[in-house]
Amino acid sequence: MELLDAFGPAGLLLVVAPAFPMGLVAARNLATLPIPVSSGSLRLSLSGFKLRQATLPILGFGVLAAFQSWTQQNIVTFVPKYLSDLGQSASFYGLSSALFMGGSAVGNVAGGMLADRYGKRKVAMLALALGSIPLALLPAAGQSPALFGLLLLAGMFTGSVYSIIVVTAQRMAPGGMGIASGLILGFMFSSGAVGTYFSGLLADLYGFATVFHLTAVVVLIASALTTAIPEK
Repeated sequence: MELLDAFGPAGLLLVVAPAFPMGLVAARNLATLPIPVSSGSLRLSLSGFKLRQATLPILGFGVLAAFQSWTQQNIVTFVPKYLSDLGQSASFYGLSSALFMGGSAVGNVAGGMLADRYGKRKVAMLALALGSIPLALLPAAGQSPALFGLLLLAGMFTGSVYSIIVVTAQRMAPGGMGIASGLILGFMFSSGAVGTYFSGLLADLYGFATVFHLTAVVVLIASALTTAIPEK
């Protein structure tokens, strides 16, 4: 966002430059990795997935994944606009978004480690429940320094469930971890985008404070839906 302040939209082109050497290094290293061999077939059969018996848990898990994505996309999308309307500069709301996304990255790693030790369901339920608190307090923080701390905490708590959701989806499709990862990530991004659209409509009618409060409620519902996460 400092680049935006200094050079305008054209300054974002400077961010693209480091991506080229990173892409070349990644392509070179990935080419040396062995091709994984599937441990089983990808038959969508009732005997393999037991869909009839698992319909409700799968639906609950899907809503959980959608709500987690909806929550994070709400913050990334609307906090910059909210702060811009309050008269803040691009560097200010850029820092705000960076803290939220940085907290999500830290929470992602910490959540995976804690889930391995204490169980995925317990960690996800507690993290999402705690994440609703800073989200509900965002409107009250306004432009104060407390906003930065709230966004950092919100990112850490809501982001800690991301790795748990992806790993759980992978284990729901034996022998198809690659396609399971693609499906769950695509589903999360698309469902989060749809939720953000409805949040935008709500923001136009009632303001951003209502959207942030709705986001806190969505996180609480997601916390209740963690009972759909299988421990084994």
